[in-house]
Amino acid sequence: MKKLFIYGVLSFLVCHVSPAQTIDELIIASETLYKETNSKLVFPAERSSFRFRPYQASDSTYAAHEIQLKKLQKEKINDDLGLVFKANAQYNFKDDLDEETNNYTRSRIKTELEWNILRSGFVQNRHKAIQLDNEIAILQQQKNRQDKINWRRQFRVDYTYSINEELISLFQNKLDFLHSYFDILSRLYHQKRVKREDFINISQQILVTEAELENTQTLNHQIIDSVSGYYKNEKLPILFIKNINRINTFGDVFTDSIQIENIRLKHHWLNNISFSVYTNYNWLQTNMNQRDFVSAGLRLRMPLSFKRRRQIEKIEILRGQAIRLDKQLGTQNAQMTYYNGYREKVRDLKNQYKKWVLVQENKRTLCIIKKEMQEQETGLELLKLQIAQFEILENVLRLKMQLYTTIVHLYELSELLEVVPFQFEQDEEPEVLITSSESGFDIAFQTEFLKAKDIGKVYILAEEEYLKAYWEAAGFTVYILNTQTTQISLHKWIQQEYQLLKTQT
Repeated sequence: MKKLFIYGVLSFLVCHVSPAQTIDELIIASETLYKETNSKLVFPAERSSFRFRPYQASDSTYAAHEIQLKKLQKEKINDDLGLVFKANAQYNFKDDLDEETNNYTRSRIKTELEWNILRSGFVQNRHKAIQLDNEIAILQQQKNRQDKINWRRQFRVDYTYSINEELISLFQNKLDFLHSYFDILSRLYHQKRVKREDFINISQQILVTEAELENTQTLNHQIIDSVSGYYKNEKLPILFIKNINRINTFGDVFTDSIQIENIRLKHHWLNNISFSVYTNYNWLQTNMNQRDFVSAGLRLRMPLSFKRRRQIEKIEILRGQAIRLDKQLGTQNAQMTYYNGYREKVRDLKNQYKKWVLVQENKRTLCIIKKEMQEQETGLELLKLQIAQFEILENVLRLKMQLYTTIVHLYELSELLEVVPFQFEQDEEPEVLITSSESGFDIAFQTEFLKAKDIGKVYILAEEEYLKAYWEAAGFTVYILNTQTTQISLHKWIQQEYQLLKTQT
């Protein structure tokens, strides 16, 4: 409110202190402002190609460290053949009577080399190595997903900064325009040629634009240290998904299969059986003599109950599948949400483009009418249309940022997604009938009007075929008709456009 009051005071001073300007001078000022601004009002151009730059992983995530740990554990297990060395030494400070031999044991030493073949040994270690390979494969998928998340987060900073730079440039151009427009309106209001609400509305627009500019500059200042630099000085194109049907959310099926294999290895029946071979060396000292000997043998330990093993294995597999299906459902729901958001943004962008085309046509038509009919009011109406174009461009940039947000989420789900620069559809060209019976506008004006509307073909009735030569010489494609059907008369169209523009303004 304070700033709005200041603008009101300034407009009062401009109106009552500055020398009054003639209408002709103000018309010239408005025309100059229009021409200077027109070059800055450009709809975002299409680019021939665009490719997402891949994220460079730094291998600093939890999954990356876990993968490295699993690889070392696997190497350690592969080096472990299941060999175990045991040693036992005993010395008695008091005589230990052996009742069988009637000797006193002084000391004894026993060493043993055991090879565990099944449980806690060679076979189980091979199973553990396979399990670790599977866990590494699962972790690699997790790492790939994390890398994509990191890429999305970094790219969001990048495209936010890039699009904000476009917004900053747009706001600065808009402010320059609004200040000049405000000055013209203030002088016209002093001469009672415009309503007070007109320049009050412009004052409010100036305040809003200044606030938006300040907020956008502040945000870019806060994130500039996090920008990667890939898109720092680049205007990003508006994107379109070329192959939405290639989005794939079923990548966890592979993870599901290797998790099943790990569960089955975990519950393998050999894991419950201990079997080993050993050889040992024994040395014994008594009060009578000392002796040593070597022996070899087998050890087997096997539980007599295997109940519930299969059931437990089955339930663990079903539990893992249920978790995976739940995650997959969540991913599919996210995909639908992002895709619906994407379609909504595409629809909004197309609507903004249609508005832009309509405003461009209205500007060209107004320029022709101003030249033909010497309408002074059309100068201000052209400036109003430029304000509308500033608003359209701001909406387009904000929609572009929202569009990038939905697309990168979809790209995160599937790198098969292919994006191309957005191509806006052109409306179908209307069929225009040229007649000589209606002479309200001269033929040169009619030609300029059609070119302003981007019309490249016209229709002429057979009885007036003599008009064909002129219109072909003017660069139009001419079609001859026996009777008028759905074609619109050029004379009536010009009148409708003129009345419509007068109503809108």
